[in-house]
Amino acid sequence: MKRMLATLSSPVVQGCIALPLMAWLLIMVYVKGVPPETAAGAAPAVVFAAVLAVMTGTAAAVSLRDRSYSAALVQIGAALLLLQVIALPVFRFHGTLSIGEGEGAPQYTEVEVGPLAKLPAVPLTLQQAQLRTAPAATFLVDGRALRLTPGESVPWNGHRLKLTALSEAPLFILRNRQGKELDAGYIKLKLDGRSPSFFQFAVIPHRIYAAPADRQGTKWVQQDGAWKQVPSGREEGTDTDDPAALSVQVMRGKLRITGKVLKPGEPLSFNEYAVAFEPGPPWAEFEVTKAPSRILPVLGAALIILGAAARLFKRGPA
Repeated sequence: MKRMLATLSSPVVQGCIALPLMAWLLIMVYVKGVPPETAAGAAPAVVFAAVLAVMTGTAAAVSLRDRSYSAALVQIGAALLLLQVIALPVFRFHGTLSIGEGEGAPQYTEVEVGPLAKLPAVPLTLQQAQLRTAPAATFLVDGRALRLTPGESVPWNGHRLKLTALSEAPLFILRNRQGKELDAGYIKLKLDGRSPSFFQFAVIPHRIYAAPADRQGTKWVQQDGAWKQVPSGREEGTDTDDPAALSVQVMRGKLRITGKVLKPGEPLSFNEYAVAFEPGPPWAEFEVTKAPSRILPVLGAALIILGAAARLFKRGPA
């Protein structure tokens, strides 16, 4: 038993475990560009941290037995920092929610929840939005009015809310050749200019792509044995001065059927159908993340500093 305790508390053994962990974290963060919190919460980091926490806790117990209290403080502090790494994936929450003007409550579209994390019900409503120039919107968060622009974030109840998209939800209508309405719905498009949004009507197999009117069209081409989307030049009607106009394309699989810039109410015909849109209400997308508690790292750092100071004070001046 004594030999096992001595092995677990050995700085050499702990270093052999800690060095691969540090190397892996540095590679993930600085080489692959993974956010530090994501890297620290990954399975390899958690396994290494758990082993190190056991070894550091054992070393602290041995130091307390030997009445080496300054060393015990440093080791307990290190163990608390390692426990923070272990707790990250357990209590981790990352979700994406959307809220439209006039909607009662936001809806989650993507969720990643740790075993002990809870799905937060965010009291959020969209009050007013400005989309055309200098996009910004006013939200009520827990009864507090906030004016946010895309990219801004605010704290809420131990979580962080980041506004990731602010756009509109046009009403798209599908009709047949006789003008009979077959399907319709408000589509929450991301008209940020980076990539076209797409959706599908339930009654046809086609995909409808929509983007700002000044955006180039795209087409599918085969390059190096793989299908890729590349610019196909300006769409028909791009010279319109209507700020509500959209560049709409109809695709079936990787085959582009048709496409042009549409003004509100203007139909785009394809096969036996026609699609048109009308301006819709604004909507917003938020990224919701759980802010990790700072109790363990702050307490751990304080104990490490206290233990190191006590050790220096005990040695006295040289």
